[in-house]
This record gives sequence, structure tokens and C-alpha cells, in this order.
Amino acid sequence: MGESFLHDDVVAQLARNEQLVHTIERNGGDLDEPRSIDFFFYANSHGDALKLAADLETRGFEVFVPDEPTEEKWSVQAARTDTVTAITQPAFVEEIVRLASTYLAEFDGWGTAI
Repeated sequence: MGESFLHDDVVAQLARNEQLVHTIERNGGDLDEPRSIDFFFYANSHGDALKLAADLETRGFEVFVPDEPTEEKWSVQAARTDTVTAITQPAFVEEIVRLASTYLAEFDGWGTAI
């Protein structure tokens, strides 16, 4: 993936993060409270999904890769305990987008309970 595509993806993720942060704050959530956060990725092949999953595990994520693709994409579901403040930092967002692109995968965002 080229640098301009990576940049565009990071900018898009940061914009999505702003919306999620606003929703959490509006509902009284504490952005600095450690919580389970789910991360979602989609890879083009099962092999790439498994490689991404292994890399995520080395970075402290718990990872699940279903046995079957969804709409011809392989889902990688990852979770870890962190704060919303930490995972919305531009450096973290860029790191996770770059990691996904290494395996020709897409980072599709994150979610957490409030």
C-alpha cells in the first residue's frame, strides 16, 4: 500500500475515532479507564489473516480468526485491555493501519462497551 493510501486511511480512522470518542463522552464514559477494546481487520487470504493474527498476538492482543471467510474476506478479531485515550492517539492509529497493510489487510475500526 502506498504512503498516500496509508495517510488517507489513517486520516479516515482518526475522523471515525473522533465520533466514537464523542459518543463515549456524551454517554458518560471515562476515556482513561482501562477497558476491553475490540479491533476488527479484514484480510484477502486466510494465510494473511493468520500472519496478521500472529503479529497482533505478539503485541498483546487476544485474537480470533474464523474458519470461514465473510463475503470473501478473512476476518481477524482482536481484543486487548487499554484506554480509549491510548488507542485513539495518532501514533497508535498509524501503527495499527501500517501493521494491517503489511498483510494486505484493512483495519476496520474498534469498539468497546461504555
